[in-house]
Amino acid sequence: MIRSGTINTIHELATQGKSIREIARIVGIARNTVRRYLRGKQEAIPRPKRVSKLDPFKGQIRQWLAEDHLYNCETMLLRLQEQG
Repeated sequence: MIRSGTINTIHELATQGKSIREIARIVGIARNTVRRYLRGKQEAIPRPKRVSKLDPFKGQIRQWLAEDHLYNCETMLLRLQEQG
């Protein structure tokens, strides 16, 4: 997926009358990619939010970082295992 600024540049260059080959060379992407975005198929399917095993413990980890200045992951793992 390319950034929205690049998509805007593609459309600006197209309105200036540049060819697909020239737009691809300027932007640095493939010609087929330029064609796809000029046809209007730039909608991306949003990915679902990934769940982490550490999500339930993030508050505790942040507290250790702030209060205890604990940055050792092995020690954090031992502390989490002691808590269950």
